[in-house]
Amino acid sequence: MTEPKSNANESLKSGAIFVDSTSYNNAINRLFEETFPVDFDGETVIREAFQIHGSSQTYLKTKVHKNVSRSVDVFSRYDRSLAFVLVQCFDNETDSLALLRELKGRIRKSEQNYLFTLSVVLQLLGRFNNYDFVDVKFLVRDLIVRYQNPDIGSMALVIFAKLQERYKQVFNTQFTGCLDALVVESEISGTSDAILTVVKVLTELYAVFTTECTRVFLGQDFQDLLKTRVTQDQNLAIVSFKLLASACIDENVRSFIAENYIDVLQESVNVDRFSLLATIVLIKIWNFAKLKTDIIPLLTNNLVTALGREGTDEGLAIEGLAYMTLMINVKKRLRADSLACSKLLKLLKRKDTESAAKYGVLAIFSNLSVLPSDEKESQRAVQNLRAYSSLKDPAGQLMKSETEDTESVVLFNKRFILKEQLVKLFDDHFKELSLGSRAQAVRIVYNMIRSNQTIRECTKQGGLWIALKDLKASHDSAHYNRYSLWIVTRCLTSDDPSVLFSRISPLNAIPYLFFLIPNGEQATPDQQSDTEQEFNVKATYEALIALTNLASLPECDEICRTISSSPLYWSKITNCMIDTNIRIQRSVLELLANLMANSLHVAVKFFNFDNPASVRNFNLLVKLLYLNDIKSQRAVAAIFANIATSVPFIAQDLSQKSNLIDAVCELLESQGDDADLRTRLMTLLSAMLSANSPQTLIVDERNIRLSNALQAFKNEEMVNSQDKTIASDLVDQLNERQV
Repeated sequence: MTEPKSNANESLKSGAIFVDSTSYNNAINRLFEETFPVDFDGETVIREAFQIHGSSQTYLKTKVHKNVSRSVDVFSRYDRSLAFVLVQCFDNETDSLALLRELKGRIRKSEQNYLFTLSVVLQLLGRFNNYDFVDVKFLVRDLIVRYQNPDIGSMALVIFAKLQERYKQVFNTQFTGCLDALVVESEISGTSDAILTVVKVLTELYAVFTTECTRVFLGQDFQDLLKTRVTQDQNLAIVSFKLLASACIDENVRSFIAENYIDVLQESVNVDRFSLLATIVLIKIWNFAKLKTDIIPLLTNNLVTALGREGTDEGLAIEGLAYMTLMINVKKRLRADSLACSKLLKLLKRKDTESAAKYGVLAIFSNLSVLPSDEKESQRAVQNLRAYSSLKDPAGQLMKSETEDTESVVLFNKRFILKEQLVKLFDDHFKELSLGSRAQAVRIVYNMIRSNQTIRECTKQGGLWIALKDLKASHDSAHYNRYSLWIVTRCLTSDDPSVLFSRISPLNAIPYLFFLIPNGEQATPDQQSDTEQEFNVKATYEALIALTNLASLPECDEICRTISSSPLYWSKITNCMIDTNIRIQRSVLELLANLMANSLHVAVKFFNFDNPASVRNFNLLVKLLYLNDIKSQRAVAAIFANIATSVPFIAQDLSQKSNLIDAVCELLESQGDDADLRTRLMTLLSAMLSANSPQTLIVDERNIRLSNALQAFKNEEMVNSQDKTIASDLVDQLNERQV
């Protein structure tokens, strides 16, 4: 191809987008031929030449292939995103090997733009999947030996992850072999440079390449050299403590550290330069170290002292406290330290606080704010500290032996969480929080709604909205946060829902309340533990109470329509009606009474006598009048009374249902001494009589029986005067009917 001459026009100087490919080609020539800088936007020219015009793209590819080295020089002047364009100039692995060789040379020169060079490497590995390992294995050693360069570390991690995914066995061999070779090199040379590199690589890659790093770490040559050199080089000693902390992610290594490093760790917690790192390692090996409890105050003080130092020290202190505040005595110590709590609050509110540190601070406040009655949950909270290295249960026995005062925890929550408007802060910035931080924020909100002294202020600051946002963000119900579900039910059963739902529709809460209500496909009681059964019963009961409260809202008609039109929701309602647990059965009946008192959408499920399913529901409702639980009986009677007084034609239909009349007769005779039940039944009877003309028979043979039961009330001292008057009126109306 003949290259156009370099005669850029004025539009090129201004950086304007060119109309024709010739202008782009001219600009490309200048980029490749002239000394940087040029007087136009070279990055835009390269990007648009590749994307807009087919002929200019071809021309750019030709220039790149003709001089790969010059191409890297040109592209690397600009943003790393141009690495994508450079790699797209190669159509297959074979052609791209020239670029790969150029990158290899630049990495080894140790004076190149590593960020751009390694970005190109990543793009090549992403675009081409069929390189032989021999073509890319140089990356392992070349990046490891230069790992202490800050521009290499983070990029190397991603590159190594890609290489391991594609060449697992040979990569692992090359990776560990390179590290082992550096150990030998350090031993021969007598210097610490190589061992420092090994320690840094292990420290930063342990979480991703745990098995491979453990193999090197536990190697006898590495351990012998490390123990020898740390006494000669304080810088090596410091980074070695960091390595021990990182290596604790492996349980076998935790045990090894406890057996081989415990003495030096216990000595180092009293040495200022090493105290924080030694403290972190001791916390992580707690289960294996068999430490005496009198060391806990020292470890806590080391962590609290480090809170004032910015950078790595502060991050480690937060990590340590996130674990230590699972211990009750440490919680007491930290709650009483206003200065430390203020520092943590400042970190939490600061916009530039790193995500991991923010998560740690939230975990600390989550632990500090848990009420003593929820301490069992606190002991399990360590499983949620996933941002840090693995730790099973720090000082679990200590937690059992300590006790806390509920009032002091509530006072702490008022002062450092509610007064500081933390719940409002979570609500305002919920989308910005990481998933782990969201979970901790939700747990803090849960701790607030657990006490009657703090729930009102918590909901005022947006506690309910936080829970609903968290649940909405979990698109799969299998991943709903249990604490968020508890917050919703607790808020809706403890406060006026008309006040709570001033910002959004109450319909937003319905899916999560019904999630807590079981259906016929869930595990049977004999398949569940006692704890699971207790949780499910309590959750179902509270969800039903919350729905009952929602039914009192002006939006009740819409709520009823939503429930009655959903086959899943309605199936759960009917299952609860025949549940063997009295509280659940009673609650769903009270819910139905509330719903039917305000809307007909649910009523048609029971009183549309042209529909067989409705008839079955009606007959079930009549049978439920005979329940042994008086509160449930009152709820069923209220359902009948409400619908009969609200809809005369349904009252007329009811008057012809012999099974219902039989039930009314029997209950008035046997349980007429219960004032609430008696009033509901007489209201139902009055509505049925009023809906029929005097010449209409209710059910002839039952008139006398009803009349006698009502007549008895007129002479009963325990019956109030109002009920006596109603009973007398009903007797008169019954006597008017033909017998």
